[in-house]
Amino acid sequence: MAQVHLDRNTNTKWVMAAVALAVAAAAAVWLSRPHDGDGSRVTAVQASATHASGVGVSDLPPMSASQVEAETKVIMASQQEAAKEVEKQPAMKPILGPVKDRPAFVSALEWQMLKGVAQQAADPDKELTRLVNFLRFNKQLELWESLASSPDKAKRHDLAEQLLGELPTRITNGEMDVKETQRIMSGLLNDAEPNAQARSDRAAALTKRLTEVAASVAAASQAQ
Repeated sequence: MAQVHLDRNTNTKWVMAAVALAVAAAAAVWLSRPHDGDGSRVTAVQASATHASGVGVSDLPPMSASQVEAETKVIMASQQEAAKEVEKQPAMKPILGPVKDRPAFVSALEWQMLKGVAQQAADPDKELTRLVNFLRFNKQLELWESLASSPDKAKRHDLAEQLLGELPTRITNGEMDVKETQRIMSGLLNDAEPNAQARSDRAAALTKRLTEVAASVAAASQAQ
């Protein structure tokens, strides 16, 4: 995979997708390690993972089937533990300042990937904080979506309010556009505001704010 260029308006979603792909294809990554007589076998997923970790494919020793299975189990267990952290603290707030240690809701593989991508930015510490917060936002959004049929209205409400409050930040950071935030907003408001009129009023107010934020971001970009 080619080096990641961090133009936020076009590639932040690609970064998150790459992280998700690396996790989902963890078994393929390990299976793609060179074996006897197959030292040139490299997949795109493996290239991205090794690029982020700084470990070359040639540095990886051959693995037996049992080692592959054990390694994959470790990776998936780490993913599950990270997901549980979001479930335990569904409305966790954004992290402020540099992220020096891996947050509990970030798996070991995700942490490795995000650090590798952040190192390509002009300010790696600031970029890592942004990426970690966007990953948290996406995990909270996935949790909220998974609770669609849950009777726990309070949990859905708290998550919806948390996510709604961060939509302007997603635009400011160049992670989402107005249309995408409006689409998400529509669903979130159903859980955040039970009163139809109040929900309509909030939708109008937030839409106006999101549009203003987007205009401000565009103006700042043109001025540079």
